[in-house]
Amino acid sequence: MLLKPLDSKPNRPKDDPVERWRVTVDALFTALSQPGVLDDNASLIGYLTTEVLVHTWDLASAIGATVALDPRLCQLGLDRALANGERMQSDMFAAPFAVAEHAGIQDRLLAAFGRDPEWTSPS
Repeated sequence: MLLKPLDSKPNRPKDDPVERWRVTVDALFTALSQPGVLDDNASLIGYLTTEVLVHTWDLASAIGATVALDPRLCQLGLDRALANGERMQSDMFAAPFAVAEHAGIQDRLLAAFGRDPEWTSPS
């Protein structure tokens, strides 16, 4: 999702997941180290980081694991979501979930993306 907008198309082997990941990471670091790339793509990088953060919780919750997301990334993601409130009202996102005013930053981020922070996978 990030390589294409950065005009990076490495040759990634389909039959070797470890090598595919290594090549992907190398390509990302190379692309992101170019002058101006971070400035030109800051919002895209922010959106993708928040998406991965929220989906980390989704996957952990689906297998019954507890995950503590990085509070700083949660705050950045929540700030971005709140600043883009109108764009968040689309078919791509569930309606925000109500949480207590004193809820922690992770719970508030998850709720902004329509997740019930108390949800656990049925056993």
